[in-house]
Amino acid sequence: EARPWLAMVDSGRGITNLHTPSDVIVDASMPVVVRDSGKMWNKENALEDVKCVIPDRCYATMYQEIIAFCKQNGQFDVSTMGNVCNVGLMAQKAEEYGSHDKTFQIP
Repeated sequence: EARPWLAMVDSGRGITNLHTPSDVIVDASMPVVVRDSGKMWNKENALEDVKCVIPDRCYATMYQEIIAFCKQNGQFDVSTMGNVCNVGLMAQKAEEYGSHDKTFQIP
């Protein structure tokens, strides 16, 4: 109880990112954290302030700038900038892009 909470992948079923580390990936999780004002879901199925540690200077630097931009200019407006879903090219069993059995090349 005295330790920090873990990010939840599925708070309804009690699944944390330690159950399936590939379910919490930086390019899918951080945009949601930015959208939700620095919050992630906790085990009570409620948004809670989160501390994100990104051990990669490329992603870390990019998200640091995105957060600074939002603090200065306000929340992004999806109605004017649009949005793109994360398609999930990296399947849970895939070892690299293109190794999934459903991968194909457009002629």
